[in-house]
Amino acid sequence: MKRIVRDLKPADIQTILDDTKMIEKLELFFKALGDGSRIKILLALSTGRLSVQALEDITGMSQSATSHQLKILKMQNWVKSEKIGKFVFYSLCDSHTKRIIEQAMSHMNHE
Repeated sequence: MKRIVRDLKPADIQTILDDTKMIEKLELFFKALGDGSRIKILLALSTGRLSVQALEDITGMSQSATSHQLKILKMQNWVKSEKIGKFVFYSLCDSHTKRIIEQAMSHMNHE
């Protein structure tokens, strides 16, 4: 079901609500945002591709904590990785991910 939410008709809502797999995917996707460390990583990555070391420095987290949070974000398709030589670089999965972060920040700043 690849319809944009704003294009849904009331009759479509029940179909979506009955799609337990989609509901579970959405739950896990948004659950990944339930940790401040992961939000810091996403905000840092919204500036562009960064190495694990750079993310450690920016967030002040240990290597193991950073790697653990990145694993969760990667499993939920928030980030992707690329190995270059001995180093692993992370970036946001796509422009959708960046827009979700920007929209959330805009929403929080809305009065």
